Amino acid sequence: MSTKKQPKKDLYLLACQKLGKTPKPVLTDLSDSEAVHDDAAHRLRTCIAAENAIKQPDGTFKEWKAVYDGYERHYFPYHKKDPSGSGWAYDSYVCWDTSTLVGPRLEYRSYEIMIGAVTKLNPYYEAYLNS
Repeated sequence: MSTKKQPKKDLYLLACQKLGKTPKPVLTDLSDSEAVHDDAAHRLRTCIAAENAIKQPDGTFKEWKAVYDGYERHYFPYHKKDPSGSGWAYDSYVCWDTSTLVGPRLEYRSYEIMIGAVTKLNPYYEAYLNS
């Protein structure tokens, strides 16, 4: 019996599939730091949107739209730079209420979703935070 490891699936591509979005092509020119940062932010936001998506009765997913009315809680993780230089580490979380109309789009609709997603999406956080 072969115990071949399955190749890891690209979470960004799975997120696009879940949300019915067309994925952006892989960025090949890494010399433009602004483009690299924008690409990393886009990929992270897409993955977070897929984590927050709400399953509909027909099996499709609807994107969660945050409400900033002071009643809905939003969660986002804190990351800190590892002093050994090995990257970013999930540190803790914060729950916040706000009356602003503009959110960071890196938030989660529940604590449970955030905790489950942070480790899984760590490579996307690292790309975003290091760009």
